[in-house]
Amino acid sequence: MLDVLRPMIECDFDYAPRPDATGYADGACWDLGGGVRVRAHHLPGHTAGHCALVVESEGIAFIGDIDLTGFGPYYGDASSDLGQFQRSLQAVRDLDARIWITSHHRGVVTERAAFLQALERFAAKIDERDERLLGYLREGPHTLDRLVERRLLYPVGYELPFVEFAERRSIQMHLDRLVQAGQVSRDGEGTYALAA
Repeated sequence: MLDVLRPMIECDFDYAPRPDATGYADGACWDLGGGVRVRAHHLPGHTAGHCALVVESEGIAFIGDIDLTGFGPYYGDASSDLGQFQRSLQAVRDLDARIWITSHHRGVVTERAAFLQALERFAAKIDERDERLLGYLREGPHTLDRLVERRLLYPVGYELPFVEFAERRSIQMHLDRLVQAGQVSRDGEGTYALAA
């Protein structure tokens, strides 16, 4: 998949390597002069290293891939974590900000009530996805492969190199949660069903 995905990313997103890039930790703060400070807030889930960057002096929060779109949270990457994403969705509410900027589609939100409403709709997609999976299982037992075919995130027929992996990864996290909650069972053959 990487041999197909990398050229696509390099072309579509104008990717260029940055050997000068350095990492930073949660709480890192940069003083840009003139009273402008930017602080990193680690909000994992979308990816392990996902962060919000808050311009403290202005109350501006760049919340990145907590993008508030109708698609909902994306946690289909190799380092994504659904539980962490849910905790990050709670934590982002508490950022000291009055303006929120997303990295995709939604753009700039300037009213707290609108931000909280959009965040609630965005977060609700996780429960909606649980319900969709439970609906599939109400029809009868399914393997993970069959659930991936039916799709949870993307419409059937939408094909890009990463879609099947993202579906498999996301569905598996939902199934693990539902098994742990006692709503779904998994047999020795890897088939999932509603718990008795």
